[in-house]
Amino acid sequence: MIGESMKKTLAVLLVIVVIASGCLGGGNTATSPSSASPASSATTVQSATHSSAPTASTAEKPKPSFSPLESLKEIKRFTYTENASVNMSIKISFANGTQSSNLRIMVSESGYVDFKKKVAEVNTTTRTLPDNVSVTVTTVVLNGTEYVKTPAGTVRMNDTLGVWETNPVSLAIAVLNSGKPVANYTENGKLVLVYSVQSDVILPLAELYFTGPKTNITVTDAMISLYFENGTFIGAKLVYSVIAVGSMEDPMLGKMKIEQHGKWEGKIRITSINREFEVKPLT
Repeated sequence: MIGESMKKTLAVLLVIVVIASGCLGGGNTATSPSSASPASSATTVQSATHSSAPTASTAEKPKPSFSPLESLKEIKRFTYTENASVNMSIKISFANGTQSSNLRIMVSESGYVDFKKKVAEVNTTTRTLPDNVSVTVTTVVLNGTEYVKTPAGTVRMNDTLGVWETNPVSLAIAVLNSGKPVANYTENGKLVLVYSVQSDVILPLAELYFTGPKTNITVTDAMISLYFENGTFIGAKLVYSVIAVGSMEDPMLGKMKIEQHGKWEGKIRITSINREFEVKPLT
């Protein structure tokens, strides 16, 4: 049987590997990227309060006086924070039996994405419970190259596609282009658009968190709520479920099959729009 230490090591390894792939979504007090310094000012977005949808008797059916899609396309750069939790069950099968574990992963992220200059910086901290193991990763995109700093060192990657596909604004644009909302209402003066999202829209994001060697990923039950205030995108809530099945070779235990069943629940807050920051190389 796999001992507790081996089980925990495998679980933490999965987390480190997926975050190191270049995750883009903040803690309760997340800030803009640590190495970024403001170069000019523009719009600062106030904190968005994400609560449950109002009942049918209180919800309004708004007719937007603006185009949400055009509003998003006007964003050339932005900062954001994200708080998310992942409830995950892991089953590891090997020649002499199986071992199961339940984990809760808390994700705290802050980021700056500049579409115009093609630069970005994201700081991500994951905390795995019940062991309370924390991993902090910084991702910087400069000159067409992605640099990922983990506790093990800094890795240089030539593929930056993940950054531009999975950031909150690009995700919201993809959702709006995917079809019509299943619901829309106003909440405390904010327009809320609710979408049932196709799995291929969420899959690039899910692959950053639920992955590993030779892993097949299936996304189900994806729902996202996009929040707008005074014609400006201010945040989102995202929920989806994932089944990830993979395999790996262990020198002592041989071939192992790893099954992950997880549910992602996250809240994104846009903290500034079109305010430019300097992104510095990792040291």
